[in-house]
Amino acid sequence: QEQRTAFAGVGFPHIETNSRPDAQRYKPYKQLLSFSDDANGDIVPHIKCMGLTPQRVANRAKQFDAKIFELAVKHNVSASLVKAVVAKESCFNPAARSHVGAIGLMQLMPETARWLKVKSPENPQQNLAAGVRYLAQLRKRFGSNELALAAYNAGPGNVDRYKGIPPFAETENYVHDVMYFYRGYVATTRFVNAQGS
Repeated sequence: QEQRTAFAGVGFPHIETNSRPDAQRYKPYKQLLSFSDDANGDIVPHIKCMGLTPQRVANRAKQFDAKIFELAVKHNVSASLVKAVVAKESCFNPAARSHVGAIGLMQLMPETARWLKVKSPENPQQNLAAGVRYLAQLRKRFGSNELALAAYNAGPGNVDRYKGIPPFAETENYVHDVMYFYRGYVATTRFVNAQGS
């Protein structure tokens, strides 16, 4: 219990968004982690999506961990950031389809999939490979996670046009949520590593 309390105070820098007051940007950092009640006592990111508990989300994510890590290393982008995007986009459901036609784990739009030369965007491996490559390109182009995420959601043209995160509620909320998830994955990794050392 002492270790959990001590780690709960870990902080990460805020991102800048145009319209959201500081008090509303992020939940308290102590809520970044969840401690399961089962016999394993697993520590998982406090991420909920599609009505699933953090433990269920973590269980869904496990099958993709190795591939995400491999692709993240290949494209020099944070595996925690990739997982945060997948959690927000599809809640790790490879069969996810949006009402506008986005497909798979990273919710690739058909035209984006064609541009990325993805033959089968519904294939989880191809979807992840293309989505991670695209996210890495955006990260390199815009120089920050926040702007890369804004471009992933609203398109690079809108980030260029507004010279920052576009003032669209959907995009601001998207960046906020993914960055919160990202911090959860980073915090979990740091906690687990600290326990092992």
